[in-house]
Parts: sequence; structure tokens; C-alpha cells
Amino acid sequence: MALKLKGSTSGFVALDSPAVAGNNTITLPDSNGSANAVWANDNTAGVTTYTQVTINRNGDIVTPGTLSIGGTITYEDVTNVDSVGLVTAAQGVRINGGGLSIIGVTTGLNAGLSTFTSGVGIADSIFHTGDTNTAIRFPAADTITAETAGTERLRVDSSGRLLLGTTTEGFATYGDKFTIANSSHCGMTIRSGTSSYGTVYFSDGDDGSADEVRGFLEYYHSDNRLALGTNGSPRLNITATGLVGIGTAVPAIPSGGGLEIHHSDVARLKLSTTSTGVASGDGFQIYMSDSSAILENKENAEMRFYTNAVERLRINSVGQISIRGTTTAFDTTGDLDSLQLYYETDSGQASIGPYSSGGSTYLSFYTNAGAAAATEKLRITSAGQLQATSAADVRFTLGSSGTVGTNDSVHIRADSADLKFMAASGGTTLFESNGNETFRITSGGNLGVNCDSPTSLTNSRGITLQGSGGTAAGFINFMDSADNSDGRILADDGQLYIHADISDNTADSLIIFNVDSSEKARINYNGNFTVQRYTVASENTSGDFKITVSGLTNNAGSNWRKCGVFVIYNGINTDATSSRSAVGYYGVGGLTNWSWLGTNEDDVFTADTLPVTLDNATTTSFRLNFNVADGNTGSVTVFVNAWNVRPIVSIAG
Repeated sequence: MALKLKGSTSGFVALDSPAVAGNNTITLPDSNGSANAVWANDNTAGVTTYTQVTINRNGDIVTPGTLSIGGTITYEDVTNVDSVGLVTAAQGVRINGGGLSIIGVTTGLNAGLSTFTSGVGIADSIFHTGDTNTAIRFPAADTITAETAGTERLRVDSSGRLLLGTTTEGFATYGDKFTIANSSHCGMTIRSGTSSYGTVYFSDGDDGSADEVRGFLEYYHSDNRLALGTNGSPRLNITATGLVGIGTAVPAIPSGGGLEIHHSDVARLKLSTTSTGVASGDGFQIYMSDSSAILENKENAEMRFYTNAVERLRINSVGQISIRGTTTAFDTTGDLDSLQLYYETDSGQASIGPYSSGGSTYLSFYTNAGAAAATEKLRITSAGQLQATSAADVRFTLGSSGTVGTNDSVHIRADSADLKFMAASGGTTLFESNGNETFRITSGGNLGVNCDSPTSLTNSRGITLQGSGGTAAGFINFMDSADNSDGRILADDGQLYIHADISDNTADSLIIFNVDSSEKARINYNGNFTVQRYTVASENTSGDFKITVSGLTNNAGSNWRKCGVFVIYNGINTDATSSRSAVGYYGVGGLTNWSWLGTNEDDVFTADTLPVTLDNATTTSFRLNFNVADGNTGSVTVFVNAWNVRPIVSIAG
């Protein structure tokens, strides 16, 4: 082989050797080449192909084909390596820029520490050697996923959303930054120490202020309490026993479970609907204001109360209370010692009453006047008595006639110690029994007993008694405390009967007539009639009879005072020879100084000419004995007048 220089030495130097058989001959072409180029030929099947390899002044070698080196190549201060096979770096691989691109399966990168000062380019995934279905992948632009067992478990998408178990984000805008999904049960666990907090915080700041913890969900394992907070403060707490507290971390319930709402001023629970609205003055509210418990429906609608799925009580929008029961009768003992109200739907009966298992009860009604305190106005006692004792003047008004609250109205009135029954102007006060009138008082003041038109006399007031049948008109009966009828006035068929002592018929029975509070006349049990100092006695007799006069006034001289006796005979004669019908006998102070009048006023007889004798004379009484013809039967009427007294006269056979 020879070296031939051709052309200008200022151009290039070419080595030219004759062609030999085979592919291993370097042939320097005799034609002009390219600057900085080495030409090599390949004679295959008699065809010679020249390939240009360029070596520039910096020592860079550029070949369009493959550079094969059978031995070891030591690179000093190189910045680019392009290897077809395995590259082993004893001291690591440093990539200062442009990135590392690995195409296809890569092994052998675990010999030591690899440091990338710029980046590593991976077309799709980084997988676990020997476990190729567990990988970190880049399935799409701006998306990172993590897979296990060939299934995607985690994704960070192009919007920075973290998705676990799903490729679909949660509720757009407000709930899509972190989504956990599973086709079955799904959840998340925060595990902390036995006396520590497990928390989720909601923040709108990062400057260390309270804005970093505006809202939170907090579980305190020390007392097993769950708290929900807003604006940096706990608002709702659920204790280990299930008690719920709003505004308090330690709800206190007497027994069982429950909810406590606490506020320093007003604790309130509100219920609202679309119909009510949601303003502060809308809906139904239950609240405590200071120490007052309040149920308030702020709507123009009723409040209803149910038991056993049936409405029992209603308060309508104007404050009217309705209570409804079932077909069960009123429970006279009730469930509690309390005031009981009940309405029985099948009978329409409304019941009200107090009950006490420990004793008697009474029902009171109170009202007040002006701003004064209310006082009891009406009471129903345990014995059923109706008492209205709040004032001296109490009225029970009936109906709407006249002017209510005045005397011109129908009412019953207690006026101090007086009980008054009043009808409105022009009205009549009626008393009935079983729907039948028994007694009435007309507006004119007349009384009618069993009479709807009592007699009215000008300028007079009276009582009219009307019988119920036959000739009897009516009667007035007088009875003592022993139920004895002591007197009676009876009208029957045009006759008026006055009776004394109907029941006993005792010997001292009298009918007495008084005028100006003093007795003016009387009738005793045997018919004697006395008018002031005159006594009239009458008796049926047969044969001899005696007249006793007593009750006379002593004349201080052992003699009775003036007394006159006048006797009228009817059907009998005083003796066998005379037919006198009347005699007079009088005394003027002495017991023996008498004069007698005969049948004529002018006839004067002495005592010894008449069949009359005087005996048993005392200072206050005497007796006259009359001898009459045998067999005479008739009646005797005696008139006795005594000085200054009412004499007592008796007639006996």
C-alpha cells in the first residue's frame, strides 16, 4: 500500500491504496472529497460504497453508521455519550442539562448513586424490577399515576387534583381537589396517640395567625370527644357517651342521651321550610331566654301536638286552644297530679278538672283589673260548691238582655249580706220544676204561685196562690223545726180557712191578731175570741154550765178590778119560769156588789132573783155557775170585758 499526495497541499492529504479483495481495505478515493472527512469504502458484490466519517478540528467524530470498539474506551472530560449497548459508569452518571432519555427496557442503573442536576426523561413509566405491574406512570400530559397489581391506585391530574381509586374527580369547584373512591365501602383513617388529637383543619391563611385554623374537625382521644369548630372555636361536641352539646363541651343530661344547646344569653333551636322562609323572624323556634323557656311559631299558622299519631291539641294563630281526645271517656284520675283537659269526640263532651293522688282539689279562676295583680274570682270546691267570694258585690249574669254589668240585666247578685235575683227591665223572674212553672215574680213585684198571671192591685203588691185542680185555690202553711204544721191559711171554693196548730191540737193553740206590734185580738183553741180587753167565748152545752173568768188585775185591796160579763143563750133557758136570752153581770171593785140585766135593758134584777151563783172568787179570777132547766141543749156565747187586761174565759158543763 502506498501513500500518495495529490492535489494542492493546502487542501487535503489523501491516502490511496490499490483495491484488494474483501471489505477490510481502506481506500482513499482519488476524487475530491469533503473537508475534514475520511472516506471508507465497502465493496459488496463488486459494488464499492463510500461512507464519509468526519473528524473536525475539535476532535469530534461524526459517523452515520455504528462505531464499534472491541476494547475499553476511556472517556476524559466528555459531555455526551451515545451508546447502543450497555453503559457501565464506575463513578456514576452526571447529567448537567438536557435530561436523560431512556428508550426501551433499562437495567443496570443500580450500580451506585445517580445524581441528576437537571432532569430524567421517561416516556411512560418507572416500574419495579421483577414486579413490572407495579409502577409510576405518566399516562397523559401533566398527569402522574401510581399502579399496583396493574391497577391504577393514585392519580395527580393536570389540574393538581389528587384522586385515590378513581380517575373521576369529586364535586366540581368545591370538592374536587382530593377524591377517594371505591366500588364498595370506602373510608379514610387518621390514627393518633391514645391521649392525642386527630384533626382536620380548614384554613384561609398561612401567616401563623388564627386564619390557619378557621374551621376544624377534631377528635380528642383522651376523653373520646369529637368536636366541630368554626371561626377558630369549637361549636358542636359529641361526648364518649353520645351526648351532643352545641356551645358546650360538657353537655349535662339527667339520664339517657340528649342534646344540649348553650349560649350565654339565648339558646335557640329553629326549624324552617321553603314556605316559612329563613329570616330570623321565620319558622318555628324553641329557645331559652335567660331563665324563660319559649316555644314560638313565628308564622301566621297553628301549632299542633300529636300522640299515638293523632292530633290532640292545637293552638291556632289567634291563640285559641283546641283539645281533642278519642272515644275514651274522661280519665278521672289521669296520669299525673295535675289539671286535666279533655274532649271526647264521640259524645262531644269537654271536661276540665284537677286531680291529686294525695288529697282533695279545687278549681280556681283568676282575673285582674288594670295592671293590678290577678285575684281569684271563682272557685269550684272538691264538694262541688261554686264559690265567688272575691268581693262583696258579685254578679252572675245570664243572657244578653238589657245592659250587661248593670242592674238592667238578668243576673243573680250577692250584694254584701243580700242575695238578689234580678230580671232585666220589664222582665219576670220565673221558677220552674221539670219545665213547669211553679213560682214567678212579675216586674211589678207581684208573686204568683202556680199562677202565670198573679193579681195586680193599684199601688199594691201581693201574692196569688192558684190551685192545681178541684175547688182548692191555695194555702200558706207554717211549720216548726220539728216538722209540725203550726198554722195554715187555706182558700177553698170561696171560703178562707185560718188554722192554728194543725199538727198538735194542743190546749194552748191560739190565733192572735196584732196591730202596731201589739196584740189586738185572739182566738184560742176552744173558739174564744178576744179583742184587746174583750174576750168572746162560745160553747155547746146541755144543762147546767160554768163560766170561769181569770187573768184579772189585782186592785191592791184584795179585790179584782172592774169586770163585766155578758151571756147570750141560744136554745136554753136559765130557769124553768123565765125565758131570758141574755143576762149581764158586772162588778165594780167588790166581790159581792153585782147587778143583773134581764131581757130588757130596763129590767134590773138582783143576783138572788137569777139562777146564777158566784164562787171561787180571788183577786184575779172568779167563776159563775148557771142553773138551767133540765133537758135544755144549745150554745152559750160569753163576752167578758176587764179593766186594763185581756181576760181568759172558759166554759164547762
